[in-house]
Amino acid sequence: MKSADKDLRKRPKVSKTRKIEQISKRELHDFVTEQSLAFFGNLDLPRNFLEVDPSRWDSDQDYLAARQAVLHLKVVNDLAERGVALVKAYTEAALTKDEQQLQDLLLIVSKHRDQMPVFTKEAALNTFVQ
Repeated sequence: MKSADKDLRKRPKVSKTRKIEQISKRELHDFVTEQSLAFFGNLDLPRNFLEVDPSRWDSDQDYLAARQAVLHLKVVNDLAERGVALVKAYTEAALTKDEQQLQDLLLIVSKHRDQMPVFTKEAALNTFVQ
C-alpha cells in the first residue's frame, strides 16, 4: 500500500451525524497529510517556512509571501455559480411566466448540460454521429 493511501485513511471522515463539537476538538495535524504539500506545489507557493519553528513564521519571508497569496485567493463554488447563471439566463429570457414550466425547463437544461458539458458543433457531431 502506498504511503499516500495510508495517509488518506487517517483523514477524518465527516458524516452527517457527527457533531461539530467533535470536529472542533481535533488538532490541525489531524487534517494534514503528505498530500497537503501538493497545495503549495499547485499554487507555486514557497514552503521552506514549514521547516522553521511556527513561532518564527511572522518574520519569515517565505511564510509571509505564502500567507499573502492565500489571503488573496478567491474561493469559488463553481456548481452554485453555474446554477445561478442558468437561472438568471432563463428568467431574463422570459421564456415563460409559469413557475412550474420554468423549473421543468431548468431541470431539462441542467440535465442536458451534465450530459454534454462542452456544447460545440464538433462535440454535437461526435455525440450524435457515432
